[in-house]
Amino acid sequence: MTKLFYPAFLLVLALSSTVSPAYALTWITLGTDSYTTSLTLYAHKETTKIGGTTYYLLKNSSADKPRTTLTLKADKTGRYLYGKFVFQLTNISYIPESSWTVYYRGYHDSGVAIHYDVDILIRKSDGVIRSTIATDVAVSPDPGTSETTVSGTYSWNSYTVVSQTDYLEIDFYLHVTTAKAGKNAYLIIEHEGIAASLQTRVAGISIESPIDMKTLYFSNDGTYAYFKEELVYAPSASDFTYTVYLDKPAGGTYSEDYRLVYSSGTAELQKWNGMSWQKTADITVEVGTSPPSITFKVKLSDIANPDVLQNTNVWFVNYQGANSYTTILDRAPNSGCYSISAEVIPEHWWGSLLVGLPALAAAVYLLSARKFREKMRNHPLFRRLTENKKETT
Repeated sequence: MTKLFYPAFLLVLALSSTVSPAYALTWITLGTDSYTTSLTLYAHKETTKIGGTTYYLLKNSSADKPRTTLTLKADKTGRYLYGKFVFQLTNISYIPESSWTVYYRGYHDSGVAIHYDVDILIRKSDGVIRSTIATDVAVSPDPGTSETTVSGTYSWNSYTVVSQTDYLEIDFYLHVTTAKAGKNAYLIIEHEGIAASLQTRVAGISIESPIDMKTLYFSNDGTYAYFKEELVYAPSASDFTYTVYLDKPAGGTYSEDYRLVYSSGTAELQKWNGMSWQKTADITVEVGTSPPSITFKVKLSDIANPDVLQNTNVWFVNYQGANSYTTILDRAPNSGCYSISAEVIPEHWWGSLLVGLPALAAAVYLLSARKFREKMRNHPLFRRLTENKKETT
C-alpha cells in the first residue's frame, strides 16, 4: 500500500495546477429543524400595565407562587369576567393553525351550575384592541363542588403577527347557568403545590419565530468549508446573532473548538482558548433571499487539526440581539449535534487537496498497477525524480 500511495500522491500534486476547481458545490444535508414550536401558557398572578390597565400575565412556565384563587358570585345567571391575561408576542412572527386546549382549575359552591370559557384577542402595546379573534370559546364542563381541572378546546385558524410589541390576550370567564343566592364559583390561577398538568393554562399554541431554521447543509470545495442554514424568514444581523459551533475533533482529547459568527458588523471565525472566544480570522457570509438563508464560508486550513484524524461535531445556534450570546432563540439540532466525518472535513494539510479533486483521485485509484507504472515512467516528474536518484547514487 505504501508503494502505491506514494507515487499516486505525487501525481496528484503534479497535476493539481492543471485541474480546474470550477465546479458546483455539492451540498450535504446535515438535518432539518422543526421551525414550529408549541407553547403552553400558564396563568400567573403577577401583573403588568398596558395603556393604564392592569392585566395578569401568561407565562411559558408553570406556577412558581402560592395558590391564588379568583372568586365570583354565582347568585345570578350570566357571564362574568375573572380576569384578563396577556402574553407579549416578542420574537413571534406567525401563529399557525392548531388545536388549543384551555385547562381550568376550579370548583363552585353547592346549588349552582357553571362552566368556564374564554375570549381571545390581540391587544396593542398602547392598550387598543388590534383584533378580536374569538368570543365565548373553549367551553368547559361543570367542575363540580370539589376542586378539579376541566378543559375545553378551540380550533385556532392562524394569525400573522403585525407587531412583536403586541400581546396575545386570553380573558377567562365564569358562565353561571343555574344561580343561587350567596353562592360563589372559583378559578385557581396559580398553585405551585400541584402538578403542572393540573394548573390553569392554555396548551397547544403553535408559534413561528423570525429566526427559525428549516434545513442545515455542509459543503467543501477543497479550499473552503461552507455551512448553510435555510431560514423561515429573512435574516436580520441587526437583531440577531447567527452562529455555527465546531467541536474538533469530536469528543477528542486534543480539543480545538471553533465557532463561526454572523451579526451586525461581525463575520468572523472564533476559537475557544479555554476561557473565552477569540477572533482568529475573517470569514465570508452570503445572505440568500429565495429561500432565506445564511452561508458561512471559512478556509479549511483555518479549522484543521493537524495530526488528528477524527470527526467534527457541528451545531447551529441563533441568539436574540446583535452580537449577543445570552438568549437562544433556535438551535439545530434541538439537542446533540451533527457529525461530519474526517474525510469530509480533513484534519491534515493535504486533505483538502484530495477532497477538492474527487474525479482525479477516483481516476488514480482505478488505475491498475501495471498501467500505473507505465504512465508514471513517462511523467516528467517521475523522470526528474529518477534522474535525481541516479545522480545521488
